[in-house]
Amino acid sequence: MWIMNVKDPGSRLLRWRNQLAEYDYEIVHKSGVQNTNADALSRIGSVCTLEGPTEFFDDKAKRQILYEFHDSPLGGHRGMNKTHRAISLQYTWPKMRHEVEDYVKQCKSCQVNKILTPKNKAPMQVTTTVERPFEKSYLDVVGPLPVTVQGNKYILTFQDYLSKYVVAVPIEKQDAETVARAFVERIVLLYGTPQIVQTDQGSNFTSEVFRDICSLLKIKKIQSTAFHPES
Repeated sequence: MWIMNVKDPGSRLLRWRNQLAEYDYEIVHKSGVQNTNADALSRIGSVCTLEGPTEFFDDKAKRQILYEFHDSPLGGHRGMNKTHRAISLQYTWPKMRHEVEDYVKQCKSCQVNKILTPKNKAPMQVTTTVERPFEKSYLDVVGPLPVTVQGNKYILTFQDYLSKYVVAVPIEKQDAETVARAFVERIVLLYGTPQIVQTDQGSNFTSEVFRDICSLLKIKKIQSTAFHPES
């Protein structure tokens, strides 16, 4: 109920709200007395602290906490400081920062995809070889916004990488069919077919119908990394 009314939500909350907007459902509040399963999970942080029983903090338990806040999809392989900050909101144990730093340093995925220390810094490489307009472009959905007279509350945004030319297409819904139709009718048919299109990992862009459109038009579709909206 809160996420539907929060003002200026963060990027992750906005993605969740946009994804929920695709479904027809009703939100009903459930009191804590009745919602005992979720209530217990939400309060686990108050148990696993220094004030709680020490047996909760054996090495088996610590590794699980580190995995949930770093390796899991919600963890997103954050850096040392962000991982420590997130864990410290719910848990604490002696030398926790030191153990968090060691865990992140030993993460194989981070070693491959991130630069952890200056000595591992790779030489800068120019990977963008765009030479003409519509060779590479970006596609995204903005909203929900206030409903217009025509009943639209989302905007399909298209931006060319080289020229920075932007096209904004108002749409009523953000489901895969609506997005695919707007992309073809309002962008491709008017401006031409881009060679490469980059999107986030929203279900409207990863759907079969949108993949088929890109395949039919011979568009190379790429996706940004999860939880990195700056890309």
